[in-house]
Amino acid sequence: MPVLYSSTPTPTNPRQVYTYEQRKAQGRFHSLILKKDGYKCVMCGRTKEQLTGSYPDLKMLIADHLNPKSRGGTDTADNGRTLCFMHNLMFGWRARYKTGGSEGGV
Repeated sequence: MPVLYSSTPTPTNPRQVYTYEQRKAQGRFHSLILKKDGYKCVMCGRTKEQLTGSYPDLKMLIADHLNPKSRGGTDTADNGRTLCFMHNLMFGWRARYKTGGSEGGV
């Protein structure tokens, strides 16, 4: 009997392993948050079409958890907001992890 090998590499970081249900939940959360915020960044009010497309202003809207799931947050509408790529870099998870949840009034 030949040995079959998986073409998918095994991730070295356990955080990279997601179940099918977790991926579906991420997609539902992303869709829910973008729809709730009218497909606009809550910081600057721009839509995906209004973004320039050059780094760091990529044409990308991201559903951001206000309270990260790693800190007990949920995938509900009141725990998320839509950010453009640039604002996610500036005000996303980095600010919360450094300040313990506060983002300077945002």
